[in-house]
Amino acid sequence: MQGRQQAMGSITSPVAAGGAPASLSPSRRAWLRFKRNRLGYWSLLVFCALVLVSLCAELVSNDRPLIVRYEGQTYFPMLKDYPEKTFGGDFETPADYLDPFIRERITGGGNWALYTLNPYGPNTLNYFAKAPNPSAPTRDNWLGTDDRGRDVLARLIYGFRVSVLFGLALTVIGVVVGVLTGAIQGFYGGRTDLLFQRFIEIWGSMPELYLLIIFSAVFAPSISLLLILLSLFGWMGLSDYVRAEFLRNRQLDYVKAARALGVGNAQIIWRHILPNSLTPVVTFLPFRMSGAILALTSLDFLGLGVPPDTASLGELLNQGKNNLDCWWIVVSTFVVLVVTLLLLTFMGDALRDALDLVSKRHPGLLKKFGGHAMAAGCTISEDDFDTFDEALQLVANEQMDPSLLARQISTDGPLDAQWFSADTVAALDGAVWGPGFEPPMFSDMVDVIGQRLVGERHLKLSLRVQGQVRDGIWFGRTEPLPAKTQLAFRVSLDEYQGRQRVQLMVEGMAQG
Repeated sequence: MQGRQQAMGSITSPVAAGGAPASLSPSRRAWLRFKRNRLGYWSLLVFCALVLVSLCAELVSNDRPLIVRYEGQTYFPMLKDYPEKTFGGDFETPADYLDPFIRERITGGGNWALYTLNPYGPNTLNYFAKAPNPSAPTRDNWLGTDDRGRDVLARLIYGFRVSVLFGLALTVIGVVVGVLTGAIQGFYGGRTDLLFQRFIEIWGSMPELYLLIIFSAVFAPSISLLLILLSLFGWMGLSDYVRAEFLRNRQLDYVKAARALGVGNAQIIWRHILPNSLTPVVTFLPFRMSGAILALTSLDFLGLGVPPDTASLGELLNQGKNNLDCWWIVVSTFVVLVVTLLLLTFMGDALRDALDLVSKRHPGLLKKFGGHAMAAGCTISEDDFDTFDEALQLVANEQMDPSLLARQISTDGPLDAQWFSADTVAALDGAVWGPGFEPPMFSDMVDVIGQRLVGERHLKLSLRVQGQVRDGIWFGRTEPLPAKTQLAFRVSLDEYQGRQRVQLMVEGMAQG
């Protein structure tokens, strides 16, 4: 590879081939396609905004001011407890900033205080409330209070944060354990796979809910205990998908080539098989998040979840059940829960929209379409292939960004004439290429001195490159080339009558 760097440097030249499929990186291509799905894209933005607000909950909903300017001094009540004597009170106890007397002292006579948008914490009890608890939505409490006088909006904000962080932690643990166990089963197979499968069958038959009830009775309720218990069972479904991907990918040529070169098992798994086996993992993520949030909410509703004083959506739903006349509790909690799950579902379902649109525009074209979001597929009659292709192209042109329909090829620049040799081609062919480390692509200005069709589908070329005549071929190209143009190409060996010659495998042509 040192010789390659000396020959090519670090030149990157974009070369476009009009009408060809996009050659962006897989992650970039997936992101652009996702953005074209407005529902999924905006669901992601809204969900991220809600998560950001919940992570900054102390700056949004708090019973302490952010800053207090009192008698020439600046105070930060969120960072330090101040006795009410500091602000003209009579006692050494911490100041109650909801007390009308304290509020009047810190906001009158040239003094000022900067309160949060919602001046209540998740467990704040307003002893100066004007209405009995639970109270309906008012100007002071936008979503009302619960049966203890705590602000419902504040508990929703903090409860949403607990649910999201819990769901994220449970998802990460489940993904790590599921990928690890699935990779071991799929890569080694044989007796290892058999033993793991029997263990999963036995472990999966354990009564998860009964174990939660038993442990909740023995130990004090806590988020960490709940996270550990749910993590013990949440990895098995993903493990099966990763196992299947590893069983398929371990038989492919690039893995066999890595073995032949003496690459260790750990490197083969980490650098080669795992990046090509993450499709089900990525697809699972939003659905695992929603499942984890639902699990926490359900257990909190049953009293088996977080400690009683911890703000949670399940605890609010339980309060709504016990106080059916207080509609504001259950309605607001239900809306937050439904919106959260819908946003996650929309993000997970965004990949299915193109085929669904084709199915609606051409009834009967797709003989079978659907399945769940992680395994959507379709069946098409052989006679309808052309119709399906036209319909899919129409949907792609409508929904995909134009940049996706114009191929962009990143190249390593020109290849010096001295490197047009059989040894160079052999060195490149003997290297192991994979995701994130693609085989080299070169580009150069060439003179086209001869071209003809081969098999009515491919273009055979005679090119002058850096003053030397080279053979080239462009598979799948039938249109003639201009006399002088810039081409993107790879190099290969063409053997004819016992003689080896380096030829150019053309991949694209610059536009304009």
